[in-house]
Amino acid sequence: MPDVPALQQSKHYINAVRAHGGQASMFNGTAVLMRSFFGLRCAVVHRSDVPYFPDRPPHVILQNAETSPKSGWKILAGISLAEWNIKSDPDILWAHLRGNWRTAIRQAMRADIHISHGSLKHLDNWIFDLDRAQQKQRGYRNWPKSFVQAYAKVNPNDCIVFRAHQNDKVIAAIIVFRHGLGATYAIGTTTQKGKTVNAHAYLLWRAALYLGASGVHRFDLGRLDWKQASSLARFKMGTGATQRTLAGTWLHIPLFKHKKMAHRWHAILKSLSPD
Repeated sequence: MPDVPALQQSKHYINAVRAHGGQASMFNGTAVLMRSFFGLRCAVVHRSDVPYFPDRPPHVILQNAETSPKSGWKILAGISLAEWNIKSDPDILWAHLRGNWRTAIRQAMRADIHISHGSLKHLDNWIFDLDRAQQKQRGYRNWPKSFVQAYAKVNPNDCIVFRAHQNDKVIAAIIVFRHGLGATYAIGTTTQKGKTVNAHAYLLWRAALYLGASGVHRFDLGRLDWKQASSLARFKMGTGATQRTLAGTWLHIPLFKHKKMAHRWHAILKSLSPD
């Protein structure tokens, strides 16, 4: 499989950040977000091994690295992700599914579920409402509605909503960000009826087939949390996805070369570590 940049290193993401009111640019092929804390300029580099050291560097550089950089101070451990290689024949993808996944998909197919896909619409607000309630219940954070809308605005063909219908009613939906050879699972919601017929698993399966046929190689299913959300982690890995652990978050201080500064910034920068 060719090297597939993460969402955060795509022009799709940069354009969405700008549309959302943030400062972001590409520097020598590396996507960099600029933020300010207490008057100090902070450059944030997500999902890249290429350090950002311009001619006029910011006070602080925060790098969420794929592999361990050769410089800087590690301030946060790396998270694990589920990455699904979907650029294969559908029969091969099917064979790599775990048995419970194949059973769930067959059950959904027997329930006469119809799958559609298209752009984000105003009628999709219910997806964000259910997702917000689910975040509160389970204690996690997801992409904000405003950012998803910004991504859809500047990437209208690459913010794809997959919907599961039964008896002319939508019972589940997922939102996917497509970015070149990669795609990233953004939000997924399922009604109680959808849960009884395994609509979520069927949606992901059909989304993978569609994305693979459109040229996508890697489908990023998001973070794996084996301690706090082990059932969700098992669900993601049931696709045949590969677990990959990132190197962590590293702090670079071009203008202040000592470790005390790293410790002082730890609490402030912790909130910037991407999920």
